[in-house]
Amino acid sequence: MRHVLGLLLGIVLTVVGASLVAVGAGRAAQLVGALAADTGERTAPLLLVMAGGLLLGLVAALRRLSPVVPLVGGLLLLAVGVLDWVDPASTRRVVDVLSFERVPDGADLLIAGGVPLAVGALLVVLALVPQGRRRPRREKGDDGRDDDGFTAVPTSTPQAWSPPQG
Repeated sequence: MRHVLGLLLGIVLTVVGASLVAVGAGRAAQLVGALAADTGERTAPLLLVMAGGLLLGLVAALRRLSPVVPLVGGLLLLAVGVLDWVDPASTRRVVDVLSFERVPDGADLLIAGGVPLAVGALLVVLALVPQGRRRPRREKGDDGRDDDGFTAVPTSTPQAWSPPQG
């Protein structure tokens, strides 16, 4: 069940996060081109980029729920990057359909620059790397009450140091 939920979260969060980043970056690029002096105009696109980045970070963090979340998100972004490499014109149509708003022209630089490929590869590698430290198995009769979870306790009797032979 958690993997099905991970599949849905990976799709939804990646599409929304990437859309926010693309729309925000496109608006910011248009404002830079227009030399906007009002800081209020420049703040909104950067907040969109930040919100999209936080959602993509959440996709990575939800690996704790299921490795399917970053795997699906990474494969979606890799698909956009590869599609742009194969057929750039169709990439624009697909991105416009997936986005909640028409993506501004400045966002093309992100796609053409390979940002979806880089972020997608990062998410796929994150999904494929083993989870990390596993808790050691308890020995027979150990109820774990004395374990604080941090202190390393040797499991065998200590051996005296001896100089190398030879």
